[in-house]
Amino acid sequence: MFETIKAQTILGQIETIMVDNNSTDDSVAVARRLLADFRAPAIVRIQPNLGFCEGNNSGARAANGRYLFLPEHDTWMETDAWAVDCEAPKNSGRRLHAVCVELSG
Repeated sequence: MFETIKAQTILGQIETIMVDNNSTDDSVAVARRLLADFRAPAIVRIQPNLGFCEGNNSGARAANGRYLFLPEHDTWMETDAWAVDCEAPKNSGRRLHAVCVELSG
């Protein structure tokens, strides 16, 4: 996940927030190391584990940006994916724009 974010063409405009939902391993230490090169990285720690939805909501509350992406740990994207997704609402004339992901398996 961190590598696919780092590869984005708009990396300098991305605020990266990692939510730790009360993990019992070294996830936070690993995230700190991986986020070291990011602009404005943040780690939100939740105790106790409040589940997937509250993890996303906690990350969203900590965000300051105009657009919100909630990728999962195993997400991979083309290098211009977020740049394209951020332009879509501007070009559509709509205030709300949803991006859906096609899963292949």
